[in-house]
Amino acid sequence: MTVKKPATKKKKPGAPSKYSEELARKICELIAQGKSEAKISKMAGMPSEMTIRRWKDEHPDFCALSARARATSAAMYRAQALQAAIDLNEKSEQALDGGLILDGEKFYDLPKMYVETKKILIQELNREAALRDDANFGDRKKVTVDGGLNVKQEEAFDLSGMSTEDLEKLDELLKNAQTA
Repeated sequence: MTVKKPATKKKKPGAPSKYSEELARKICELIAQGKSEAKISKMAGMPSEMTIRRWKDEHPDFCALSARARATSAAMYRAQALQAAIDLNEKSEQALDGGLILDGEKFYDLPKMYVETKKILIQELNREAALRDDANFGDRKKVTVDGGLNVKQEEAFDLSGMSTEDLEKLDELLKNAQTA
């Protein structure tokens, strides 16, 4: 008579998972502060990017928490972009109102390099926001197809890279198009 041995659970190869609720919260806090998963994975005591992705697959709560953290960081980047645009506008108004002092020098018009640098900063902050939360801050086209052959296309445009002069021209074109 043969006696069957009880089935033993096979051990997974590799080291045991270091996942914990506390570590998951810490990772999400760093994401909410604007840190990327690549930067987080290079910090002492943090898992690799691949491990973070695997944990998102294995732990739905962690996945949801990290998604909320990305949305928070996207809003932070968008707020920074908006503040940079507001600062640039205030500086241009100061220059027009009688002079702006930058690095001890008085300007009645903003230096082109200053404006270009601010535009790049605003574009990059908006790009970071879109990378983290495309649904709210991206400018992708949205195409909807219903049951028939009707296709509806919506397009959002990012105008943050346009100059004030170009925006004024666009505004004038839109006004003329509405009255025509």
